[in-house]
Amino acid sequence: MGWNPKSNEFMVICGFMPATSVLFGNDCKPKFIFGKNHRNKILFNPFPKYMCLAGFGNCAGDMEIWDMYKLKPIGKMNSHSASKCKWSPDGSKIMTAVCSPSIVVDNDYKIFDLKGKLVFHNKLGHTNVYDV
Repeated sequence: MGWNPKSNEFMVICGFMPATSVLFGNDCKPKFIFGKNHRNKILFNPFPKYMCLAGFGNCAGDMEIWDMYKLKPIGKMNSHSASKCKWSPDGSKIMTAVCSPSIVVDNDYKIFDLKGKLVFHNKLGHTNVYDV
């Protein structure tokens, strides 16, 4: 579940995989159904315009950036094996990381723009990374 930080909306991912992602209004009635997909994480941008739906852990690391005003996807990317994911403070980029102890080899971090373009990738190999 995730609350839109500047709104009276919240999102829920429910059901068996592929799960359904649903946006609800403050009246607890569905406003928009994002469909069924292998997603288990909702990350609202610090501002209400964008949201990231992602599938980490036992999912393949696929991510989508959605424009919440138009309710349309604007970017897609993948961060296989990621265990961390955060928006930049200005809301223009999103960072993922493969961290220990979830994964102890091939630790890295990636930064993507809103369209899903990989802006930066730092491969840390066998260095144990615990947080970014």
